[in-house]
Amino acid sequence: MSVLHDSSSFDIDQGDIPFREFTPQEVKHEIERRLPEVHNRLAEIRNISQPTFSSVIVPLERSTYEVDQLYMIFSHERIACDTPEHQEVAPEITRIM
Repeated sequence: MSVLHDSSSFDIDQGDIPFREFTPQEVKHEIERRLPEVHNRLAEIRNISQPTFSSVIVPLERSTYEVDQLYMIFSHERIACDTPEHQEVAPEITRIM
């Protein structure tokens, strides 16, 4: 199992990100795996009949947090170590985001 599938193995909020323990391709797959749930959450938000900050903005921020963090991990890793694998996966990740 990829370290990315087990969110208990690191804490993004505390900066405990295990760079080098996963490949750019694994990040891409994990983003793809999580996107359907994000789309479901966004559909629920769109259907809120009386939108408020707490009923729209807060859930919106929470719904995209994990995918945003995965993209951040990929981006920082690419800046630090832009390998051919990063270059290959970057357009694919950008397209799905």
